[in-house]
Amino acid sequence: MNIIGFILSRNNGTLIEKAIKKCPQCINQIFISDDKSTDNTHKVAKKNGVEIFTNEKVNGYGGNVKNAIKVAFENFDADYAVEIHGDGAQFHPDATYDALKIINDGLTKPDLILGSRFLNFRENMKMGYPIERMVPNFFISRIERILLNIKIDYGSTITRSYWCCSSTAKDE
Repeated sequence: MNIIGFILSRNNGTLIEKAIKKCPQCINQIFISDDKSTDNTHKVAKKNGVEIFTNEKVNGYGGNVKNAIKVAFENFDADYAVEIHGDGAQFHPDATYDALKIINDGLTKPDLILGSRFLNFRENMKMGYPIERMVPNFFISRIERILLNIKIDYGSTITRSYWCCSSTAKDE
């Protein structure tokens, strides 16, 4: 199984090395998806031997994720792609091992696995998730859960947390 990690960056040069070093052993290869950084991101990537792909224009978070997924599947022939935040990793990339348990359990082959910042609340606080963001997100997610009548811990997980896509997404 080819698991490719991508680190999203937009002027995160001072934090990228930390994200690189936190990548778990189960990830076969990593690259940086850079959203037109103007800082030392490229120097840090080169120093750490990590390939960097720079967007042609500033795309914002969503566009950078979209480009990174494309690179992971087309350039690295990924079976799964894992997003790793380049801004100090407010979640721990070791969550990838939890995702692998789901993938390898033989019951399903998921196309998407989402994480939650609320499952390990204290740990995420230690890793730098600011309290001024955590508390409102916690209450907003609770309201979403009640209004939508769905069992989801963190409503913003799709745009902000760990996830991976399977190779079945390559053809779509």
